[in-house]
Amino acid sequence: THTHTQTQTHTQVDGPGFPILYVFPEHSSPDGMTARTGANHSNMSSSIGPLGVQGLIVCVPELGASKEQLTAQLITLANAGFIAIAFDGREHGERHTAGMPSATEGWQQGQKAYYWPLLVNTANDIIATIEWARYMWPAWSSIAVGVLGDSMGGDAALIATSIDETIDAVIAVRAAPNWLRPGSVGNRLGESDDGDELFLSYCPSVNQKAYAHLPAICFIAGDSDRHVPRGLAVEFCDELQRTVYAERPDKIQVVTLASGGWNGHMFSRDAGPKVQAAIMFWFRRHLDTVSAAFSQVRDSSEITT
Repeated sequence: THTHTQTQTHTQVDGPGFPILYVFPEHSSPDGMTARTGANHSNMSSSIGPLGVQGLIVCVPELGASKEQLTAQLITLANAGFIAIAFDGREHGERHTAGMPSATEGWQQGQKAYYWPLLVNTANDIIATIEWARYMWPAWSSIAVGVLGDSMGGDAALIATSIDETIDAVIAVRAAPNWLRPGSVGNRLGESDDGDELFLSYCPSVNQKAYAHLPAICFIAGDSDRHVPRGLAVEFCDELQRTVYAERPDKIQVVTLASGGWNGHMFSRDAGPKVQAAIMFWFRRHLDTVSAAFSQVRDSSEITT
């Protein structure tokens, strides 16, 4: 299906084995053409300004949400010059199997048995989506790549970034680099030998060397989140800055914003625009194909509360 707005076309297709939703920036298209110039991206410089594409960003929703709920975010990113893609997580949206537990029911069964495998599978889907985009849109195959994940999506984004060294930047919103989530009021860990093996293989907090390729990592956390405590991100970033990122501490940070409802896991209404500001800042700073107009920005301290 095709939906036209004033500036973009967002198209739902059967992507890398599952449906995806994507939006291209104004004046650009999957074949690499720009409407105003008629020029193919493969013949242009890596930073082509507002008429071209600044990067590819895969967006991953929170537990229980569908790709359609990210439509506004995709359009916002496209307006900023990024190709933006979203997909449904396993057993979410169009991918939900009749008779299978809902996301909430699965969580109650135990994080080790349900949630941790879901994270790893979703991370693999992120990588598959990136590979699909490069194959389907070869004119854009060399642009920088980012991943934006919220809550469950942020947890999966961190895993994907540790596996796929072609991911240049990641933003993990309300995410837990330590899957055990010490201090969380929402834990339902349960027992699972398979889950314990996944923890040792993929949990970011115990696999810090997997980030030796130095992707730019930004956490956006609520100041009083009791479901995913902010301290988990702070501890992870502090340790990485002391070790793996010792020579590039600028490539990892935690942005703290005011919490709202649901045990502080939601952001306050006033924090909403600041979340978007933090997202745009990080991707514009750390994706290689970004417009040079933003290189003068040095920090995002004005975004924090």
